[in-house]
Amino acid sequence: MRTIMKQSIINFCLLALMSTALAGCAQSIGGRIARPPTDQSAKVPAGAEPLPPAHTHTLRFWRDYSKSIDEESLAKITNELVDAIMRHKERIAGVEVVRFANGTNSVWAEMPVKFIWGLPPEVQEFKPDLDNAPPDAKLFKDAMKRYIDSERHKYEERKAFLFSQYKALVESQLKNFTDYLLQRPAVGAPCTRFATLAQRIMTEDLQYSVLITDGWVDCPDEQGLAMKSVELRGKHVILQLTRHMDSLADDEEFLRRKAFLHKLFPASEIVPASMSHQAIEFIFQ
Repeated sequence: MRTIMKQSIINFCLLALMSTALAGCAQSIGGRIARPPTDQSAKVPAGAEPLPPAHTHTLRFWRDYSKSIDEESLAKITNELVDAIMRHKERIAGVEVVRFANGTNSVWAEMPVKFIWGLPPEVQEFKPDLDNAPPDAKLFKDAMKRYIDSERHKYEERKAFLFSQYKALVESQLKNFTDYLLQRPAVGAPCTRFATLAQRIMTEDLQYSVLITDGWVDCPDEQGLAMKSVELRGKHVILQLTRHMDSLADDEEFLRRKAFLHKLFPASEIVPASMSHQAIEFIFQ
């Protein structure tokens, strides 16, 4: 009985140590809590982590915050986006969001809000510690088998614990990401300036990014202007939504906006909201 109680205490301590180590690992990856610019009224949820500049192991979302996109459509497809991200969670260390056309803010002033879960746990191959096996296990074959089976069981328990903690962390960060992505602008932007947005996306040279926009060009000095195309080296997808004002009469206008986005980002995949899951699959295919 005393041996069983001693082993139970050891197992409990091991689990507690692993939990503490995992939490510490997540914190070392995440850093401090992010704060929005002082002139930005939207609330940033707990768990949003800043790691500027972005690195190749995050997926960046450029979020149109001009108040022109159909926010209801975005709300309907977000779960599908999150499910697709979850399927590829081990390929990245987290997701991040940059708002553009955010009131009168310059696109260059908008900082990424990050939701980091880190890389998956590294679990070494099972190798029982035969040197520290009890004396009877070193003398008797059956005792050795029982010892190895016991060690394998503890190994599988530790492995399952680490991955369950990792999965819980990913789900928590994706929940925070969803809450932030779906926050709606309190005020609209004067217009959406696509030329400077394109320049910033090209300048940051990210490996993975998704642009969420309706593609509506409404800045007077950009309307009718043949903007210079930008070449992006990473995987870049445009998730095109309709405007909240679009109706049957705007169907052709939607296609014209798509053509504009394709001309501005010629190497980017353009996906309509109805096929939102394909945006993520294209990134990681």
